[in-house]
Amino acid sequence: MKGIRISLAAAVLTFVSYAPAAAGPYMSWGQWTSDPGVAFRQCWDRGAQALRSVGLSAVQDGRFFHGSDDVFTASLVCYDLGNRFIVTITVAAQVGGVSSMTTDQVRDRMQAVIFGTQAASCASMSPVGNWNWWNGGVATFYANGTARHSSGSPGEWLQLSDGSYRVHWDAYNSDDYFRISPDGMHMPGNYNGTAGTGTRAC
Repeated sequence: MKGIRISLAAAVLTFVSYAPAAAGPYMSWGQWTSDPGVAFRQCWDRGAQALRSVGLSAVQDGRFFHGSDDVFTASLVCYDLGNRFIVTITVAAQVGGVSSMTTDQVRDRMQAVIFGTQAASCASMSPVGNWNWWNGGVATFYANGTARHSSGSPGEWLQLSDGSYRVHWDAYNSDDYFRISPDGMHMPGNYNGTAGTGTRAC
């Protein structure tokens, strides 16, 4: 009986260690194991991309990746198990920091880049990231609420009470209004009085 109790306890601990977990609104972490035959190189090659996909800087030190912006600080560690790998992701948010993403969303988006398809590694219900703009060029939305068009124009964006978004472009003193499509890949809207759609640039 004692052996059974020990085995059950070990099984519970093993399950918890490989499941995502939240530690409150300002910190989240998770640990996942790849399927057999998925090489450690996949985690190694996609670590920096995972950080950049949520608008963070990306610094690599061996199998350890870390990055930050005005709101979030994240780390990602890849462990080689021979014919598979484990990845551990930790995300912390600055108290009082403003972002449309939660620490859970940042963590899960990074995990999707490591394991996911092209859509999973790019799609998001947040505007953070790069967009092929409706009338040309690329617009980059940052987690701190700022934006910049490839033409050099800076801007500021925010989420409105109805769930849509507004971005104000300083150089043109103009406002664009848009929503994120259900697939997380398009932003249809009214751009300075003209209907248009932006598309994520993966």
